[in-house]
Amino acid sequence: MEIKNLISILKCVYIFPLKTFNNKFIGFITVGEKSINEEIKKDEISLLSSLSDYLAIVFDNIFLYNEIKNQKEYQEFLFKNLPAGVIGVDKEGKINILNHYGEEILKLRFEEIKGEKIEKAGSQIADLIRRALLYGETVSRKEIEFVPKKSILGISTNIIKEGTGSIAGVVAIFQDLTKIKELEKREREIEKNKYWGLIASKLSHELKNPLVA
Repeated sequence: MEIKNLISILKCVYIFPLKTFNNKFIGFITVGEKSINEEIKKDEISLLSSLSDYLAIVFDNIFLYNEIKNQKEYQEFLFKNLPAGVIGVDKEGKINILNHYGEEILKLRFEEIKGEKIEKAGSQIADLIRRALLYGETVSRKEIEFVPKKSILGISTNIIKEGTGSIAGVVAIFQDLTKIKELEKREREIEKNKYWGLIASKLSHELKNPLVA
């Protein structure tokens, strides 16, 4: 009834559905009477039908493009604001990914090392990534003393595989644990001082009477 009411409002004679390759209905074209007193011919109907198929493809491509664009922007937003460093290489070990947080930790700029070998990021990181590329060895939450910046990094590596199963690249995620380790060290020192203070207090109490005597 809704379609019939719409037809009467638009005063259309033909309706051509717009369907995608997946047979999804996304719209329609309506055609009214000719402005001249002449009937619509079969070849014109065929032409309009072909036009509707073409427009369905165009609109479907627009929807897909917008969906891909939105997903890409969302992924770029997550990648940019991820609170960890991310660096990636292709199967030849050339750098193709480095996010902003990673630049801050490594004190490097992606524009300057893009396409360069992973060794540009430091021999320790390069060693872990090369092992993943050559032997498929990955690490999880491994702590390393990053010599170039005198910092402690927690790092994990993972392999990126192609459809055939061969290694297409490696990505590493890392964080600067220097401040956390300093706090842990300070806390251990405080606990250690408390321990020795407790022992000294107990010893002084035990030795008090004999010393006084």
